[in-house]
Amino acid sequence: MSLCFAKSELKGHTASINCVRSFQRKDGEGDALSHSLLSASDDGSVRVWDQRTSKPVQAIIDSKKTGYNACDISSKNPFFITACCGNEVHAYDLRKGGVLVKDALWSFTRAEEEVNDVRISKKGVVAVASDDGAVYMLD
Repeated sequence: MSLCFAKSELKGHTASINCVRSFQRKDGEGDALSHSLLSASDDGSVRVWDQRTSKPVQAIIDSKKTGYNACDISSKNPFFITACCGNEVHAYDLRKGGVLVKDALWSFTRAEEEVNDVRISKKGVVAVASDDGAVYMLD
C-alpha cells in the first residue's frame, strides 16, 4: 500500500464541509473557471476556489446561516451554480455579485424535508434529491 500526501490545503470555511465539486469542461469554453473547485459548508457559505493558488475567489453566503448541504456547477454554463441548504435550492450566476454573491437567480422550496444533493445535467436540468423520498427535476 502506498501513501498519498496532500498537494495543498484550502482554508477558509469555519465549519464542516459537506460537498466538494470540481469544474469539468472539455470543449475549451469556460477557461475562467477551468481551475475552480466548489465547496459547500455548514458555515453558511459555498466557496469558489482557484486550485492554482489555493485561495478562495468568490463566496456565496446564506443569510439564514443554515449551512449548505451540496453544490454543483453547470458544464453548459460555467457561471451557473446551484446550492442547497435545509429544504431550499438556490441558483446563482457567478458573474453577478463580485467576490461576495448574495442574490439568487431563483430558489426552489417545494421539498418538504431536507435536500441532500443537487446536480446539474449536461443539458442544464437540475436534479434535487430530498429526504422526502423524491427527486425533483427542475428546468
